[in-house]
Amino acid sequence: MAPSPSREKRPAPADTVDTLLSLPPQMLDEILSRVPIRDIVCTSALSRSWRHRWKALPSIDLTWPARHVVTREAVKAVLRCYAGRIRRFSALVDKGSARSLGVWFRKLASYGIEYLYLEGAYIFPLHVSVFALASLTSLELCECRVPGLPDGFTGFPNLTKLKLFMVEFPAGGEYHLQDVIAKSPLIEDLYLGDARTLSDTMNLSVIQAPNLRHLTLASSDDYGWILGDFLLLEYALIDLGKYLSGRDFGTLLGKLCHAKMLEIYTCHSIPIMVGSDQKQVVEANGDFQNKQWSESMFASLHEVQIKDIGFFSNEMSFIELDLSKARLLRRLSIRLDVECLIPKEEVFDVLLKYSKASPNVEVGLEDLDDDMDLEIETDLEESMDDDS
Repeated sequence: MAPSPSREKRPAPADTVDTLLSLPPQMLDEILSRVPIRDIVCTSALSRSWRHRWKALPSIDLTWPARHVVTREAVKAVLRCYAGRIRRFSALVDKGSARSLGVWFRKLASYGIEYLYLEGAYIFPLHVSVFALASLTSLELCECRVPGLPDGFTGFPNLTKLKLFMVEFPAGGEYHLQDVIAKSPLIEDLYLGDARTLSDTMNLSVIQAPNLRHLTLASSDDYGWILGDFLLLEYALIDLGKYLSGRDFGTLLGKLCHAKMLEIYTCHSIPIMVGSDQKQVVEANGDFQNKQWSESMFASLHEVQIKDIGFFSNEMSFIELDLSKARLLRRLSIRLDVECLIPKEEVFDVLLKYSKASPNVEVGLEDLDDDMDLEIETDLEESMDDDS
């Protein structure tokens, strides 16, 4: 057997240059701080040089992938090892992690946490120490039970965004939420979606937010909210449902008078809800327009969206009101309910007859059945003809 030819010895490969570690430290910190926490921690397995690199970052975001239930052990491990600043914390909370919320909040308070998002894998009890996170600029809670305010609560002085969806307050909790909003004077974005209370009766409470720019009120029930004066308001979405049942719709409109864009889901409830038999409870007429409108209302309004209308007189009076009074209105979008009382073409004919204060307004009419859009483009001549 012939001897095998000698193989040429290749030189051992030189150590690969760690490109990332060759970057300026400040640039590397900026890159790593944007990486999800699970990936940041995994960098410790890259090499000896990386073993403790993530722990030296000046700040990190403690966030997990969407719908990923965070474990108590994972959060505990990070909080035990990391001494820098935690800016953002978001998690899907289960029964196990809910029991650790008090410990987490007290620890996060020392980190100067700015953003907190918690979503429940079930309706979880929120720990009262959340009210001690005075450094928050954004608070978003979904599917939880909110405790009453602790004594001495001073508010969230830096909070600019508050979003509450499917949260539950104890009896009288509407006053607690009123205090949270009032003691957070920098709020610009407020979202209350089915933020409900266990009170047996509707207790009227006032939303005071002097810097508010975006407002969303979406609820199937009326929890008695009274709107303050929002001088900086740019956008408002009101999903009426049973909201304003028996209360003054004109007062609501007046408080939204500075909005540039208004979106309304009617559920056939302008200005007052109707019963399940779809019969009109209160008829709207010319008096509704004359009594509840002032020259200053919607002086800045540029766009209105009204969805799921059934051609009840209340709804049509409100549409006519918008067209005849809003002088800067650019677009009015209307989506008909699947059970609209008349065909779309007849709605179109009615809209053509309304006078229009804005010479450049466009009216879009959408039918859910066929997704068809009909556009009404008006100019000053048409508006004058209609008025005559």
